[in-house]
Amino acid sequence: CVGNAEQRFEEDALRILRAMRFAIRYDFVIELDTVAAMNKCKYLLSKISEERINSELTQMLSCKGENICFTFSYTIDVLKVIVPELRFVLSDSWLLILKEPNEIYTRLALFFDFYNPETILRRMRFDNKVISSVSNIRKYGQAMFYSDDVFENETFFAKWLLNRIGYDDTIGAIQYAKTYA
Repeated sequence: CVGNAEQRFEEDALRILRAMRFAIRYDFVIELDTVAAMNKCKYLLSKISEERINSELTQMLSCKGENICFTFSYTIDVLKVIVPELRFVLSDSWLLILKEPNEIYTRLALFFDFYNPETILRRMRFDNKVISSVSNIRKYGQAMFYSDDVFENETFFAKWLLNRIGYDDTIGAIQYAKTYA
Protein backbone atom coordinates (compact mmCIF):
# COMPACT_ATOMS: atom_id res chain seq x y z
CA CYS A 1 0.00 0.00 0.00
CA VAL A 2 1.05 3.53 -0.63
CA GLY A 3 1.15 5.31 2.72
CA ASN A 4 -0.95 4.00 5.56
CA ALA A 5 -2.42 0.62 4.61
CA GLU A 6 -5.34 0.96 7.01
CA GLN A 7 -6.39 4.26 5.43
CA ARG A 8 -6.14 2.78 1.93
CA PHE A 9 -8.38 -0.13 2.94
CA GLU A 10 -10.88 2.22 4.58
CA GLU A 11 -11.05 4.22 1.33
CA ASP A 12 -11.83 1.06 -0.66
CA ALA A 13 -12.13 -2.30 1.11
CA LEU A 14 -11.83 -4.16 -2.19
CA ARG A 15 -8.13 -3.30 -2.02
CA ILE A 16 -7.84 -6.02 0.63
CA LEU A 17 -8.84 -8.67 -1.92
CA ARG A 18 -6.73 -7.05 -4.62
CA ALA A 19 -3.68 -7.27 -2.35
CA MET A 20 -4.35 -10.98 -1.95
CA ARG A 21 -4.80 -11.39 -5.71
CA PHE A 22 -1.58 -9.53 -6.53
CA ALA A 23 0.33 -11.60 -3.97
CA ILE A 24 -0.98 -14.78 -5.59
CA ARG A 25 -0.51 -13.66 -9.19
CA TYR A 26 2.96 -12.15 -8.79
CA ASP A 27 4.20 -14.65 -6.21
CA PHE A 28 5.06 -12.37 -3.34
CA VAL A 29 4.35 -12.21 0.38
CA ILE A 30 2.31 -9.35 1.80
CA GLU A 31 4.12 -7.29 4.47
CA LEU A 32 3.17 -8.08 8.06
CA ASP A 33 1.96 -4.52 8.68
CA THR A 34 -0.29 -4.75 5.62
CA VAL A 35 -1.67 -8.13 6.73
CA ALA A 36 -2.40 -6.61 10.14
CA ALA A 37 -4.24 -3.72 8.45
CA MET A 38 -6.14 -6.21 6.26
CA ASN A 39 -7.28 -8.10 9.34
CA LYS A 40 -8.21 -4.90 11.14
CA CYS A 41 -10.29 -3.64 8.19
CA LYS A 42 -11.71 -7.00 7.03
CA TYR A 43 -15.16 -6.11 8.42
CA LEU A 44 -15.40 -3.49 5.63
CA LEU A 45 -15.64 -6.30 3.07
CA SER A 46 -19.21 -6.95 4.22
CA LYS A 47 -20.11 -3.65 2.51
CA ILE A 48 -18.68 -4.72 -0.85
CA SER A 49 -21.07 -6.16 -3.43
CA GLU A 50 -21.04 -9.91 -3.96
CA GLU A 51 -20.33 -9.39 -7.68
CA ARG A 52 -17.10 -7.53 -6.95
CA ILE A 53 -16.03 -10.16 -4.42
CA ASN A 54 -16.92 -12.87 -6.94
CA SER A 55 -14.71 -11.20 -9.54
CA GLU A 56 -11.69 -10.93 -7.24
CA LEU A 57 -12.08 -14.46 -5.86
CA THR A 58 -12.42 -15.88 -9.38
CA GLN A 59 -9.27 -14.06 -10.47
CA MET A 60 -7.39 -15.37 -7.42
CA LEU A 61 -8.48 -18.94 -8.06
CA SER A 62 -7.57 -18.58 -11.75
CA CYS A 63 -3.93 -17.87 -10.95
CA LYS A 64 -1.41 -20.61 -11.48
CA GLY A 65 1.19 -21.58 -8.93
CA GLU A 66 1.44 -22.76 -5.37
CA ASN A 67 1.36 -19.30 -3.82
CA ILE A 68 -2.44 -19.46 -3.66
CA CYS A 69 -2.32 -21.89 -0.71
CA PHE A 70 0.28 -19.84 1.13
CA THR A 71 -1.52 -16.52 0.65
CA PHE A 72 -4.91 -17.97 1.60
CA SER A 73 -3.46 -19.58 4.73
CA TYR A 74 -2.17 -16.31 6.20
CA THR A 75 -5.25 -14.35 5.09
CA ILE A 76 -7.77 -16.97 6.25
CA ASP A 77 -9.48 -14.48 8.57
CA VAL A 78 -10.18 -12.22 5.59
CA LEU A 79 -11.57 -15.18 3.65
CA LYS A 80 -13.91 -15.93 6.56
CA VAL A 81 -15.55 -12.53 6.06
CA ILE A 82 -16.32 -13.15 2.38
CA VAL A 83 -17.15 -16.85 2.93
CA PRO A 84 -18.63 -17.00 6.45
CA GLU A 85 -19.00 -20.80 6.24
CA LEU A 86 -15.21 -21.05 6.60
CA ARG A 87 -15.56 -20.27 10.31
CA PHE A 88 -16.84 -23.84 10.79
CA VAL A 89 -13.70 -25.33 9.23
CA LEU A 90 -11.26 -26.30 11.97
CA SER A 91 -8.07 -26.21 9.92
CA ASP A 92 -6.87 -24.43 6.81
CA SER A 93 -4.96 -27.53 5.64
CA TRP A 94 -7.73 -28.16 3.09
CA LEU A 95 -6.27 -25.26 1.10
CA LEU A 96 -3.36 -27.49 0.04
CA ILE A 97 -5.66 -29.21 -2.41
CA LEU A 98 -5.73 -26.05 -4.54
CA LYS A 99 -2.12 -26.60 -5.67
CA GLU A 100 -2.79 -29.21 -8.32
CA PRO A 101 -5.66 -28.35 -10.67
CA ASN A 102 -5.47 -25.14 -12.65
CA GLU A 103 -8.99 -25.13 -14.08
CA ILE A 104 -11.23 -22.55 -12.37
CA TYR A 105 -14.37 -24.69 -11.98
CA THR A 106 -12.35 -27.51 -10.43
CA ARG A 107 -10.69 -25.07 -8.05
CA LEU A 108 -14.09 -23.63 -7.08
CA ALA A 109 -15.35 -27.17 -6.39
CA LEU A 110 -12.30 -27.85 -4.22
CA PHE A 111 -12.35 -24.43 -2.52
CA PHE A 112 -15.97 -24.85 -1.41
CA ASP A 113 -15.73 -28.58 -0.79
CA PHE A 114 -16.20 -28.17 2.96
CA TYR A 115 -19.79 -27.04 2.46
CA ASN A 116 -22.62 -27.11 -0.07
CA PRO A 117 -21.01 -25.05 -2.86
CA GLU A 118 -24.25 -24.25 -4.68
CA THR A 119 -25.49 -22.17 -1.75
CA ILE A 120 -22.31 -20.11 -1.58
CA LEU A 121 -22.00 -19.72 -5.35
CA ARG A 122 -25.60 -18.49 -5.64
CA ARG A 123 -25.08 -16.01 -2.81
CA MET A 124 -21.90 -14.77 -4.50
CA ARG A 125 -23.85 -14.25 -7.75
CA PHE A 126 -22.09 -16.84 -9.90
CA ASP A 127 -24.03 -17.66 -13.05
CA ASN A 128 -25.94 -20.90 -13.55
CA LYS A 129 -23.27 -22.37 -15.86
CA VAL A 130 -20.59 -22.04 -13.17
CA ILE A 131 -22.88 -23.45 -10.48
CA SER A 132 -23.84 -26.40 -12.69
CA SER A 133 -20.22 -27.18 -13.61
CA VAL A 134 -18.98 -26.93 -10.03
CA SER A 135 -21.82 -29.19 -8.88
CA ASN A 136 -21.08 -31.76 -11.59
CA ILE A 137 -17.35 -31.74 -10.90
CA ARG A 138 -17.86 -32.20 -7.19
CA LYS A 139 -20.60 -34.83 -7.48
CA TYR A 140 -18.91 -37.02 -10.09
CA GLY A 141 -15.41 -36.37 -8.75
CA GLN A 142 -16.54 -37.69 -5.37
CA ALA A 143 -18.20 -40.66 -7.07
CA MET A 144 -14.89 -41.51 -8.75
CA PHE A 145 -12.87 -41.03 -5.59
CA TYR A 146 -15.13 -42.91 -3.21
CA SER A 147 -16.10 -45.74 -5.56
CA ASP A 148 -13.94 -48.85 -5.40
CA ASP A 149 -15.14 -50.00 -8.78
CA VAL A 150 -16.23 -47.16 -11.01
CA PHE A 151 -18.87 -49.26 -12.76
CA GLU A 152 -16.29 -52.07 -13.07
CA ASN A 153 -15.40 -50.71 -16.51
CA GLU A 154 -13.47 -47.45 -16.80
CA THR A 155 -14.15 -47.05 -20.53
CA PHE A 156 -17.90 -47.42 -20.03
CA PHE A 157 -17.82 -44.96 -17.11
CA ALA A 158 -15.78 -42.40 -19.08
CA LYS A 159 -18.18 -42.56 -22.05
CA TRP A 160 -21.18 -42.39 -19.73
CA LEU A 161 -19.73 -39.38 -17.91
CA LEU A 162 -18.80 -37.58 -21.14
CA ASN A 163 -22.33 -38.08 -22.41
CA ARG A 164 -23.88 -36.97 -19.12
CA ILE A 165 -21.85 -33.85 -18.20
CA GLY A 166 -19.63 -33.03 -21.20
CA TYR A 167 -15.91 -32.93 -21.80
CA ASP A 168 -14.88 -29.98 -19.60
CA ASP A 169 -16.81 -31.13 -16.54
CA THR A 170 -15.54 -34.70 -17.00
CA ILE A 171 -11.94 -33.46 -17.04
CA GLY A 172 -12.73 -31.36 -13.96
CA ALA A 173 -14.25 -34.35 -12.16
CA ILE A 174 -11.14 -36.43 -12.96
CA GLN A 175 -8.89 -33.62 -11.65
CA TYR A 176 -11.05 -33.36 -8.55
CA ALA A 177 -10.81 -37.11 -7.87
CA LYS A 178 -7.04 -37.13 -8.54
CA THR A 179 -6.51 -34.28 -6.07
CA TYR A 180 -7.88 -36.42 -3.26
CA ALA A 181 -6.20 -39.64 -4.40
